[in-house]
Amino acid sequence: MPINPAGGPSLAGPALARGNTMARAVLQLPGSRDAWTYCVSPTRLQCMDGEILPELAKAWHTPGMNGNGAGVGQGQGFVSNLMAAGYTPIAHDLECVAFGQSRAGAALSSYLDRHEGISAGQPVVYHSDAWHRPKQLGHLTSWDFDREGWKAFLRQCLAIVSPEGLVDMQVQIAVNPVLRRIRAAQDREDARGRRMLSQLVHHLPVEFIPADLVEAAEAQATAKPTPKNRRK
Repeated sequence: MPINPAGGPSLAGPALARGNTMARAVLQLPGSRDAWTYCVSPTRLQCMDGEILPELAKAWHTPGMNGNGAGVGQGQGFVSNLMAAGYTPIAHDLECVAFGQSRAGAALSSYLDRHEGISAGQPVVYHSDAWHRPKQLGHLTSWDFDREGWKAFLRQCLAIVSPEGLVDMQVQIAVNPVLRRIRAAQDREDARGRRMLSQLVHHLPVEFIPADLVEAAEAQATAKPTPKNRRK
């Protein structure tokens, strides 16, 4: 189903907080943002919550940007440039789930939503991915994030470019930068270093954590700060 970033109804309005008796408020948005096409590469990978998942690139549909034509389109020029760099575009009708609901048949895109509202007093159109949903109370807007749904989508994207699973080089691309940051965090002796170490180990897949790092992470996470590091 072709995306139509230039028009069409807003797919997802703000969820008003329980108890709000006001009429549906105009959605307060951070600004305008054009639609995009997600693209996935077998060599752009990250460690996230103990998994190796892709870092997606956005091929913006903005006219005139990175090879796009001057008129409204679907980012064909931007997509072509990313494809030349080894990326694969993700179809806008890919069946996926966000906030526990199937996105099949979505009018705009299975993975994008279009929001209409105002920013700095001006009407704007703002696109978000389907796993971020606005929630409004009066003139305040916050965004809920379906982290598990987002990770499931990333797995789908990874399967497109690596249908037979990851090879050793891909594992190294994702894991080695995290290991380097872990080693750097081990050299710190302050509370921030301990927090960094704990977070980094959390993201690294268990099977790739060397035994000495597990022990060091546990020791540093439970160690008390020395007096010189205590706040006064």
